[in-house]
Amino acid sequence: MNWHLRKILPFILQTLIWIPTRAVLRIFGRFEVRGLENLNNLKGGVVFASNHGSELDPILLPAALPIFSRFMPIFYVSREKEFYNRQAFLKWVFYREWFFKIWGAYRARVGKHDYEKSLRDHIDMVRNGCSVFIFPEGEKTPDGKLLRAHGGVTYLSQKTGALIVPVSISGIFKMTPLDFFTRKRKITLVFCKPQTPSTADYKSEAEELMKIIESNLV
Repeated sequence: MNWHLRKILPFILQTLIWIPTRAVLRIFGRFEVRGLENLNNLKGGVVFASNHGSELDPILLPAALPIFSRFMPIFYVSREKEFYNRQAFLKWVFYREWFFKIWGAYRARVGKHDYEKSLRDHIDMVRNGCSVFIFPEGEKTPDGKLLRAHGGVTYLSQKTGALIVPVSISGIFKMTPLDFFTRKRKITLVFCKPQTPSTADYKSEAEELMKIIESNLV
């Protein structure tokens, strides 16, 4: 795959919505970004790994980066289409394969029991200098507590040699539109120090990442 060409549409879309998204988040979500200094001097493809408490999480990472950041566009690890609930109209519109692709989301091939097969596209992305955003838990938390991590995130790092940047997102779990527009919540995103998994025990290494993410929640 030519990922340089595949970057074009996600880059355009993510850049176009950066200004309105950042403005709305700052005004109503009191959006605060910490730890940008931890991204200094990082080169090549980077794996961003975050806790997952809301369907809004995927827009927070690009909104937290500077506009025209060298990490843009962000590519995503998504689930199979049957995983997403399409009963609501907006979900039916946005949880479509075509929209995922132009936003930069490529699904993992679940059920393969083989990280290399499951993450084939994402391995190729990172090797071609793209940045990938992954939720190690694999799904949203139902109760606000972090779920057990899957090992794909650390496999992706070791397979490609990319650093992992843990990302802690706070203040958005079960946030209602009323909470948001009345500014009752403060959304905080923290970029933690880059990590290099050192063993092939992928699940244990992923759990260590989740401990870092948890310790930086505010």
